[in-house]
Amino acid sequence: MSGEELLEYAELAVKLAEKMGASEAEAFATRVRGFDVSLKNNNLDQASSYDEAGLGLRVIVDRRVGFSYTSVLDKEAVERLAERAVKLARASRPDPEWRGLPETPSSYPQVEDTYSSRVAGIASGEAVELASAMLEEALSDKRITVVYGSFFAGAGWKAIHNSHGVEATSSGTESMAWMEVVATSGGDTTPGCTSWAGSRVELVDTRAVAREAVERALISLKPVRLEGGEMPVIFTEKALFMLLNFSLHQAVKGDNVVRGRSPYAGRLGEKVASENLTIRDRGLMPGGMSTDRFDDEGVPMRDKTLIEAGVLKGFLYDTYWARRAGAEPTGNALRGGYSAIPVIRFTNLVVEPGDASRDEMLAETRRGLLVDDLQGAHSTNPETGEFSVVATPAWLVEGGELRPVRGVMLAGNVYELLKELDMVGREVRPLGGFYSPWLRFSRVRVVSK
Repeated sequence: MSGEELLEYAELAVKLAEKMGASEAEAFATRVRGFDVSLKNNNLDQASSYDEAGLGLRVIVDRRVGFSYTSVLDKEAVERLAERAVKLARASRPDPEWRGLPETPSSYPQVEDTYSSRVAGIASGEAVELASAMLEEALSDKRITVVYGSFFAGAGWKAIHNSHGVEATSSGTESMAWMEVVATSGGDTTPGCTSWAGSRVELVDTRAVAREAVERALISLKPVRLEGGEMPVIFTEKALFMLLNFSLHQAVKGDNVVRGRSPYAGRLGEKVASENLTIRDRGLMPGGMSTDRFDDEGVPMRDKTLIEAGVLKGFLYDTYWARRAGAEPTGNALRGGYSAIPVIRFTNLVVEPGDASRDEMLAETRRGLLVDDLQGAHSTNPETGEFSVVATPAWLVEGGELRPVRGVMLAGNVYELLKELDMVGREVRPLGGFYSPWLRFSRVRVVSK
């Protein structure tokens, strides 16, 4: 089923909802096709193929919003869907702040490197071979146990149509692989160490993913004891994502800004971080994992700056919260699929690189910590920024040398931490839709158990 066929069902759903009494309606249809091969406990666990399509319908009746969805795309199913959505809207409470669905844009941008016939046309046998190669590479070292892993490749299509003439389709592909391993030697077993790779237009190198996970595990053997205190901490892209996803993400979301739940509300133009920090949300980045022509309510995607040289420059909005804020939607209304309503999220979040190599960052850290992942980051308070997390895996850095440590916690305030950024790496690594170099913060409170 192509994007144009999805659009036909979206148009039908809107037409039927309006006929049944909806003042506005929005239909979002998707199809996803691909192969997924999972690994578990040193074995290929499961190989599956899927080809799923569906449609979600949001309708408005007298400022009352209703939403329903279906995984069956035929005329009768869409008619039942429209009936349910309108009925749910009529049973809902009116929203006095409702100001309408998005209007038709003048145009949609073009995007680059988001679709590959090679990735879209992968066969099941090749997917299994790539996952098997990842497993084989990891198990070539007898000290390694593969805990979990996965390889996925496939294609997706989406279409949107609403009562105001918004109408658009897009297609995209992606290939992803990740692996978690532990190493065991001399009675010592490491924490889980992970690696990830993804591409919109290439089949990822699964052996390289395995080699990276194994390398991280092997350098985590034979830990030393770390004395706590304040010290410089280098965050890898994964550790940084875990920290910012539950703090900065919430602080720049327009709904939290309007409701006064963001510490950045009313602070546009103020310095909120180190001048070494620049963060952009790049919805049009060539080859980005979240790049598209439009967001999931039909607003054109675009690039926007959130923090530039430490100065707060902007927030992320969908249509509803942008209108409440007196701002323009930024193309950040995204869904988890046709069965979900849009919420405000990052597209491709990019931390701009600096000029320090990783070796230079390690060499210039006389005594500090390198952290690759955080446990408990979800407990961060997004309004105050207070956090207390377990750093694992983590390594003591002394003059460029790395020695693994265990039982280490980091504590502090995220928003104050951003002011302590003193070194920015130049090598940018992607992690899903997050693109960042290593960052070093000059003072972080480290607690050793």
